[in-house]
Amino acid sequence: MERFRSLFAGANFTPEPSKNWRLLVFAAVFVVLTGAGLIYDYTRTAEYRAGARLEIIPAEKLPNEASAPVVVNRGAESGPFLTEVQLLTARPALDEVVARLRRAGFAGSLDAQNPVSALQGMISTKPIAGTQVVELWGIGEKPELLPFVLNQLIEIYQTQLSERFVDSSSEAVAQAREESAKYKTAIAAKRAELETFRLRYGIVSRERDENELTARARGLNSAINAAEDKAITAQTRLKSLRAAVAAGKTTTRAKDNPTLAAMEQRLSQAREELKQLQQRYTAAYLVREPQAVALKTKIPELEEQIKREREASAQANLAEAEQEAAQTQAALDSLKRQLSGEKQALQSFSARLGEYNALQAQLDTLEKLQGGAAERLVKIEAREGARKPRVRVIQAAALPTEPWRPNYHRDAAIVLVGALLLAWLAAWLADFLTRREAGPAVIVAPTAVAYPMNMPELIHQPTPILGSPSPAAQLPAPQQLPRELDQAELTAMLEAADEETHVALTALLSGVSPEELIGLTWNDVDPTAGTIKITQPALRLIVIGPEVSSLLKIMKREKTVQDSETLIGGAGGATPSLSRLEALISYAAHDAGLTQPAEITPWAVRHTFICHLVRQGIRFSELARIVGTLPAEVTAAYGASLPATPRRPLDQIDPVIPALRAFAQKLAAAPGAV
Repeated sequence: MERFRSLFAGANFTPEPSKNWRLLVFAAVFVVLTGAGLIYDYTRTAEYRAGARLEIIPAEKLPNEASAPVVVNRGAESGPFLTEVQLLTARPALDEVVARLRRAGFAGSLDAQNPVSALQGMISTKPIAGTQVVELWGIGEKPELLPFVLNQLIEIYQTQLSERFVDSSSEAVAQAREESAKYKTAIAAKRAELETFRLRYGIVSRERDENELTARARGLNSAINAAEDKAITAQTRLKSLRAAVAAGKTTTRAKDNPTLAAMEQRLSQAREELKQLQQRYTAAYLVREPQAVALKTKIPELEEQIKREREASAQANLAEAEQEAAQTQAALDSLKRQLSGEKQALQSFSARLGEYNALQAQLDTLEKLQGGAAERLVKIEAREGARKPRVRVIQAAALPTEPWRPNYHRDAAIVLVGALLLAWLAAWLADFLTRREAGPAVIVAPTAVAYPMNMPELIHQPTPILGSPSPAAQLPAPQQLPRELDQAELTAMLEAADEETHVALTALLSGVSPEELIGLTWNDVDPTAGTIKITQPALRLIVIGPEVSSLLKIMKREKTVQDSETLIGGAGGATPSLSRLEALISYAAHDAGLTQPAEITPWAVRHTFICHLVRQGIRFSELARIVGTLPAEVTAAYGASLPATPRRPLDQIDPVIPALRAFAQKLAAAPGAV
């Protein structure tokens, strides 16, 4: 039944026979490119490179501040070191090298018009990171010239470095001495100016309190502060006394006034005697008792006398407070007038004292600068030998024996590889531009039949027997799609089928192909998750609807099978085959009484399910997730059945065919029917 496994055959192409001219194109391009490349490679002028290494220890920096210590700068790639690297190939040194080259007979080796520029292009320097070592490189076409130039340049640099140090050291000492002398002269002039200013304005010291005028002003300020405190105290006492008098209160205490104290004692004694008489006699008797009558008369008189004495004492205290307040205020005003009289003189003295302090600060600054200059002079003279720069030749330049560049062998290999690739590309491009493909194109007819465009007469020919060979010069005749069953036919087959055929029909109507079905086991079916797992020929997971899941669950329970068993079993537990599957479908078609049951095969059932999905407008990329990958020709054939609506994703497609859904609902309502 191989005729149902492939619905369409692809178009055959007759390739052009191989032509020898492609080899000729390859060989011609390879030879031309190789020859040109090798000629260019080996005709280039060779360049040689010589190198030298030297260590440069620059001179120590001169101290530029009085407090700055003399530090030896040994840091790699420091400012002085990089400066010396630049001076190594400076123009004065190169001028001297050119002169020596001419004396040595190398005048013709350089550019006669600008030999210095030629040397600058020939020589390069490279400081080594982390050290004070510099590499000196010379590159040129004449190997005997390079070591002479580098070694002479190093010798000239050493001489110039010593000369520069001697000149700079002598100049630094002279400048330090001149600077120190100028500071001494300026200090002497400033001291004379300061002494004249001090004597003119009577300034004793830079401190304000040590001068007479400022000391007197400070004493007046202290006296004014004390007088202000007393005046405030007197005014406060006066205000409190006035307030007490206005309120009718007296602030005079008996212990402060002897007369008042005696009166209060007599009043207290009289009140005590009257109280004793009142306790001893009745009120009627006391009215006639002379002593009681005298006491009653004496007590009011004493109270009146005490009141008058308190008022007189309050007035005396008030007058005394007024006098004290007036005296303290007068003393304060007198001190303020005295301080105001000396304020102008004090301001003038303060200004002069400020000028004196400014002159003194200038003198201190000059003395500090003079001390720093003297210290620098001593350090320069003391470290004259230690500051001297040093140059040590680590490796002198030697005569190069091998070319530095170009690398002829490496470049020749590159030329060969490049020529090989370009020759292959040229041969392929020539073949691509001249190749012609022969073979008929395939179109899709309005019906689900494909046929060659250039052989329409074959449309009416009968379908050849499967497996029979075609003539050598002819294409095989087009083949029709399997028969599509309607819903009534599917319902009749489901009703007439046995349990094993029910499982086969359910799997085929869920997207499983006949080839996949014969190897499918119950372990690959998960009704709970609603999936069927396909492992061969490619891994695929088919999502089934809830009705199909329930149907498979009922079938598995009724058959009481193991998970490792296949969905359709062979005779005696043997491995099922396609012939058995075809027999089961054929039995069901005959039992259902369908017309032309010989046309109903497993592929026809699967074809019916695919048509159900395609007519809903499913995307073909989503269709492959359910039924697997289809050949391009088969996809084109099914494309004729697509509706004229936009394509729909899988979640908008009903994956359950109506006949299978109705059968599942009926079986769920009456489980004993299976």
